[in-house]
Formats: sequence, C-alpha cells, structure tokens
Amino acid sequence: MLLPLLIAALVSPWLPAAAAAAECHQQPPQQCGGVDIPFPFGIGHGYLETPGSKAQPFNVTCSHRADDDGAPRPKPTPVVDGMEVLRIDVLRGRIYTKSMVSSWCYNATTGSMDDPTTWWYESATTFRFSEDNRLTVVGCNAFGIIWSRDGGADDKYLVGCNATCSRGVRSLADGSCSNLGGCCQAPIPPGSSFEASFFPYDSNSSAGIPAGLGPASPCVYAMVVDKEAFEFRVAYITTDELSRAGGSWEVPMVLEWAVGDQTCEAAKKNRTAYACRSDISKCSNAKNGRPGYTCSCPEGYEGNPYLPDGCKGT
Repeated sequence: MLLPLLIAALVSPWLPAAAAAAECHQQPPQQCGGVDIPFPFGIGHGYLETPGSKAQPFNVTCSHRADDDGAPRPKPTPVVDGMEVLRIDVLRGRIYTKSMVSSWCYNATTGSMDDPTTWWYESATTFRFSEDNRLTVVGCNAFGIIWSRDGGADDKYLVGCNATCSRGVRSLADGSCSNLGGCCQAPIPPGSSFEASFFPYDSNSSAGIPAGLGPASPCVYAMVVDKEAFEFRVAYITTDELSRAGGSWEVPMVLEWAVGDQTCEAAKKNRTAYACRSDISKCSNAKNGRPGYTCSCPEGYEGNPYLPDGCKGT
C-alpha cells in the first residue's frame, strides 16, 4: 500500500510586471472560505509568478466543489496544487495543508480486506516537507514505513514504526500519540520525494488479514501530520472514522516553500526578479540541500517581506 506524495516543480520567481500586483497587495490579503491568502500567494491573479512555466505554485484556487466527485462544498475552499489549504504563514515560510490519510480496512460482510485507499505526494522545488511532520501510524498491529527517493537514489533513507494494541483495545486512552498502544510516530528523513506503505508482516488467515484486524478494530492508517497537532483517539481504532473522512483530515501537514531555483546571492544579482521586495527584508537559502530561497523580516520587524516596504518596525 502506497502513500507516495505529489507536487509539481517550479523554476523562477518574480515577473517585473509584478510590481503593480505588489502595490495591489498592500490591501488586506485575499480570502477564501475564511482563510487569508497573503502575497506571494494569490487567488487567480496577483501571485508571485513563474515566467515561462505553466506551473504556478503560488496560484490559489478558491474551489466551491470537491475534486473527487464535483459535489458542492459547504463553503469555498482554498486549494494549492490539489491540496486544501488550512493556513499560510508568510513570516515562517510555511503552508499548512489538510493531511491525507491512507487506510486499509477489514470488511465484515466479505470477511476480507477492502482495497486500500492511497494518495501520492512528491516534493519538488517549491514545496518541501517540514521537519515538524511525523509519519504517524494508527491501528492494532500496523507497521508503516516511509522511504525517500532523493535524486534517483532509491531508499536513501528508511524509517518506520509499529502501532500495536498489546494490552488490548480496552487499555487504550485518548491523548498524545505514544508507542504504548494504538499509535506510533517516526521522523521523516530529508529527501525530494517519499513513498510510504503498510507492511502486513503477520496475518491470521489465508485471506491475508493482518493479525489484530476485525470487527473490533477494522482499519489501520498511515499519514503525514504536524507532530504538534495530532491527538490520538480510541475511536480511530474501534471504528472506521478516519476512512469515512473521505481520505482527508483536518490535522495539518506542514510544507515549507522556496522561491526559484537559485541561492540568495545569485538571485540578488537580478533585482527585478528578486522576490524579497522590502528594503530591510532578509534572504535565507532553502533547506534540505536544494536551491531556492525564502524572505523574512529582521528581528524587531514584522509584516510581509515579499512586498515593497512590507516589513514594519514593531
């Protein structure tokens, strides 16, 4: 069962014509469904553009319909590259998206396992996994693994954890995820893309049903979530609540973004294309060993470093 993760690549930052857009964005940020969409992101216009490329990762779609079946949403939803946006933090260079859940469930009617639900994700130049994320596995006897595919070097990093209910389901309690029962977490290694899967190392029938699964514990789950935002619930073990969530969840996954494919030093040579527009903004090279940069306000200032005069003294 796979849970690979997929985002399109990006090339360079700012169009010279974006100065007018920046002036427009001195107004309050655009909104979609109650979520602020600050520059360099924008809804359909006024975003940080990528010249010569069809991929515009800072372009936010304000969607009124679900992607899977086209059904109307209860409220407009901001979407970036297929992911629902929960919050954008410009000062920290982070975007919080709704975490997707991969599940594998026992079907009491057929007495066998249903087909797994999966999703794919591959980080690229613009968006990268934050180290604040954790591979989170939920279930009884659920062993999840995640490995990186970085620069063609398959399986450069490999981590996993095993969620068990060794003391029985009745011994579990709501609270933080721990290795004591029903839930486990593991850090995600650095890499440009990831692939995760369940490993049913033990089964209790010829049908290949993992030991521990059945009517009392119908599903196992694997997901990538912000370690600070996850709260374990016993209902995740005793019901199919997470699988009925339609593959999406309100707990966020944290992505960091980078502008362009150059270092700060190289980008500054082309002032019209340099995205740190505030005169006192700071430029920092992107993490994870890949090119690109982010902008921030220096200590004692706050605001939006991607706008002219965007950093204001506190």
